Amino acid sequence: MRVRLAVLIALVLCARASSAPVGPVEYPQIPTCADSSGQHLNYNSTTGAFSCGTTTSGTIVTVNSYTASGTNSVSQATNSTIACIKLYGSGGQGGGGSGAAALTAKGGGGGGGAGARAFGCFRSSDLTWPLSIVTGAGGSAAGTGGTNAAGADGSNGANSTAANGATTYLLAGGGGGGRRGASAANSGGGTGGGTAAIGVVGSTGNAIGGAPQNTTATAGIAGQGAGSGGGANGLNAEYGGASGGGSPSTAGVGTLGGSSMFGGSGGGGGGGIDNTNPGNSFAGGNGGLSQTYAAGGGASGGAINGNSGIQTGADGSSLKGGGGGGGGGGNNAATGGAGANAGKCGGGGGGGGGGTNTGGKGGNGGDGCAYVWQW
Repeated sequence: MRVRLAVLIALVLCARASSAPVGPVEYPQIPTCADSSGQHLNYNSTTGAFSCGTTTSGTIVTVNSYTASGTNSVSQATNSTIACIKLYGSGGQGGGGSGAAALTAKGGGGGGGAGARAFGCFRSSDLTWPLSIVTGAGGSAAGTGGTNAAGADGSNGANSTAANGATTYLLAGGGGGGRRGASAANSGGGTGGGTAAIGVVGSTGNAIGGAPQNTTATAGIAGQGAGSGGGANGLNAEYGGASGGGSPSTAGVGTLGGSSMFGGSGGGGGGGIDNTNPGNSFAGGNGGLSQTYAAGGGASGGAINGNSGIQTGADGSSLKGGGGGGGGGGNNAATGGAGANAGKCGGGGGGGGGGTNTGGKGGNGGDGCAYVWQW
């Protein structure tokens, strides 16, 4: 009888020991903690208490922004798996206006073409790091007004690129320079940059935009740069660069810079002096306005009698390209008005106005920009 009682007590004690909770308290209280909104249970092994916690993703986004010309090295961010890059090519410079004696014809320079916008997202593991991010310099080296002669062509903007060594992952073409002003001749705006190549200097006739554009004097579709048509208004683009406005020989009015929905917008053409009625001066054309698809609407051109472009182009950002500068006004009594400078992130500079003895200088193109996001 005693043996049976001892066995029974041992079995009871064994069962209680095997089912006892782990921890310093025997029956800890479980709080209300629904399995939603990132909630989870925490256990304290010292006190034996349960508590309700919340989990967050902890995602960190690293951003690098470059809004002036230069070369920058970007390393892969810690634990990042995705990299997105947005580039703007730089804008072309406006052409210089022509200079000639009083009461003779004087042509304004063409507005500068604008830089393209290029955007892409990549798996970080598909890229070779560090990346070399180049933001192109806006055209500024030429575009002088002529002294008793034609002006000088505006200089082209430079491409912006994301690369490692010889491998280029992304390119945004710079805009072409505006054509020089001349007596009794069309001065076309510089053409827009494309996502494969730079634009070109404007012509007396039709000119082609940056590749993948393959047709002269045509608006830019997708990544094509917009072409230009002699003394006509600049042409618009989708996310390629728009072209600058021209200065026609037959009227002398500076025409409107083209606009781009996502890329940079072109500079306005410089005003000239009517070659059929010498002495009649004309105003410069307005620059293009980014995030629109209609020529003009941006920085105002200069009024007649040598006023410089009234407004510089609006600066761009990660949302849009830079605006084009206004063209300089023609002046039959003194130096022609200077074209206004463009906004950063790829706007085209305004063309210089025609002037007596000396023409106005073309406005500078806007520098390219770059934005890099990693997470």
